[in-house]
Amino acid sequence: QSVWVGDPKQSIYGFRGAEPRLMKAVMNANGPVDPANIQQRSWRSREDIVHACNAIFTSAFPDIAEEAVVLKPVRTRAGGDFAPAESPEFTERSGILHWHFELDGKGRISKAWTMDVLAKAITELLANPPLIRPKGEDGERRLIAGDIAILCRTNYGCVAMASALAKQGLPAAIARTGLLQTAEATLILACLKYLLNSTDSLSVAEILLFGSRHELPKIIDSRLDYLEALQGRKEDERVAPWAKDEAIIKTLDELRATTGEHSTSEMINLLLERLDLRRVIVAWGDGEQRLSNVDELRRLAVAYEDNCHRLHRAASLGGFLLYLDQLLRAEKDTQGASERPEAVNVLTYHRSKGLEWPAVVAMNLDQKLRADVWGISVEAEKEEVDLSRPLADRWLKYWVNPYGKQTKGVDWLEALSESKWQVSATEAATAEEARLLYVGFTRARDYLILPTNKDGAPWLDRAFARGGGTVPVLTPDSTDAPFDWGGKEVNKYLQTWTEPRNLPSAKLGYTAVPFIDGLREGRKTYPDGFASPEWRLANYGGGALGEQVNYFSPAPPDPATDERLYGQAIGNFLLGRPAQLSPELQRERAASLLANYLPGGDPDPEELVKQSAAFSAWLENTYPQANARWRVPMRYHVEGKQLQLTVDWFLELDADRVVVVTDVYQSGKQFDKQSAQHVADLALTQDAVRGLTGKVVPEAWLHLPVLGLLWKV
Repeated sequence: QSVWVGDPKQSIYGFRGAEPRLMKAVMNANGPVDPANIQQRSWRSREDIVHACNAIFTSAFPDIAEEAVVLKPVRTRAGGDFAPAESPEFTERSGILHWHFELDGKGRISKAWTMDVLAKAITELLANPPLIRPKGEDGERRLIAGDIAILCRTNYGCVAMASALAKQGLPAAIARTGLLQTAEATLILACLKYLLNSTDSLSVAEILLFGSRHELPKIIDSRLDYLEALQGRKEDERVAPWAKDEAIIKTLDELRATTGEHSTSEMINLLLERLDLRRVIVAWGDGEQRLSNVDELRRLAVAYEDNCHRLHRAASLGGFLLYLDQLLRAEKDTQGASERPEAVNVLTYHRSKGLEWPAVVAMNLDQKLRADVWGISVEAEKEEVDLSRPLADRWLKYWVNPYGKQTKGVDWLEALSESKWQVSATEAATAEEARLLYVGFTRARDYLILPTNKDGAPWLDRAFARGGGTVPVLTPDSTDAPFDWGGKEVNKYLQTWTEPRNLPSAKLGYTAVPFIDGLREGRKTYPDGFASPEWRLANYGGGALGEQVNYFSPAPPDPATDERLYGQAIGNFLLGRPAQLSPELQRERAASLLANYLPGGDPDPEELVKQSAAFSAWLENTYPQANARWRVPMRYHVEGKQLQLTVDWFLELDADRVVVVTDVYQSGKQFDKQSAQHVADLALTQDAVRGLTGKVVPEAWLHLPVLGLLWKV
């Protein structure tokens, strides 16, 4: 079984191959959609916007049933079961704002002028901001710049709109390409390249220019002097690499010695912290945008590593640099959007899908229909779709325009404009842009702003006219609009600007990035809170091995047997007190334990049973009536150090005395090398037992299970 969740009204990626007809065929084959599975309420938009969208898009989608288009607003003026009533300020002003721009004087209106006036209108809106109701909150507050989203048809339009906002002193949060050409990315990548190759002189120059703020002529002179010194050196004379005395280069050399096994994302984070690059970058101005670009570079590093993990490839610093080069060549090195409260969001209609804002400005309503037959398209031989062969009877059509921009006086082009191909392309383009308009309009929570100039809003008119709606939809001389729905009147709030061709500009101010006052202390050396082996040896060493007891003589194991694992198997078997079990169960447990520790090994389980009996006999003879406990955990603090110990055998002789036994899974030369450390650790264990229990530890033993040997310390 499969569950499909979607909305045919929001299929806006036809240019990427999305095919609403296939989805529609599946829906038709399964019968009418269950009404319970159709979203019936709008939890996002206020009443005016929902009613307006109902009126517009029931007409824009004539092939979709009305119940699949219409929504009921949860946010109403009177309130209801799901949302509180809106304040009088909401009821006084419509949620549909029509901003009309007129040129003061004669002449042609350009897109740039329209954007400039829109930017001015937004500054005036923010100077006297209306109330909004943030998502998930019952209270209201005033609109701020970060609550506004301007939707454009193209990425180029987004960049132009951001420039228009900047002229009015408003920052824009916009995702644009060119990340790898920014100064901040250049500096970070130069540091990474230097870590990869310390002889990369170009990276050194970029580090000196951006990281140390040296002037370019001085960098060139320094490099020329260095090259001259190289040529004038004697055969046995060594010259230090270029710029080795620079503080930032010294730090990078130190990092290279410790980051050989680091991932690229770890290296970037280390560079940012150890070189304090964020402070350096913010000092250049426009700190929020630059820091957003830094975070985008960090995100790309993680994305590269995740991709390598999925493909089972090795991730490397060199591979990451090649990955960035591919993004650069494909113009996909997107900068950070730098979303922040004081910046207006600027993005495309396509990118806005799934998002929402209190105020949405739907730009480019004067856009002409793009319905060329040129290019590549998928053509279906018949309307019906065979779900057993959903891609059958379809073919790729690719038409090249042999006439370029020449459109007049060509009989063939005139005939083509009336052909079935043009009719089909026009219908597909009209349906696609109606869906795109739906996505844009339904992003708005509190205010949907519709800007127009003398060209009107033909994009909106085309969508509304698909179902026979009256056009034009937006007229600049009336507050009336065909937005009434369900017996409720919906008017637009009309506001007109008459502006000169050249608008006065304002200086764009940047919000200071807050840093902690003063320089950070940086890396510091802290005392180790845990007792290291060296500390234990220095403070508890000096003891000696004393009496030796061979309680059992095991058969020598196969030389291929892992002695350490074999010792652990014996020690764990003894700790299980197997003498209390029947012989059959003892052998069964011994065999199981050996199979787990030494799969494929040949130790005899009977050997463990015999050794267990011998060890139990030694315990009974040496410490009769002792209350034996095993694997006793202890947490001990001494001289500012924290210790976590486990006493393998804790033998309580009486109320005041305890004997401890520690297992050591080594023998021979390896034990000889580590014996001093084991003696020190056992002395520390005695100290811990005395400190924690107040009992005397008259004797302590090291137990070597592999040899059947006990050594008193």
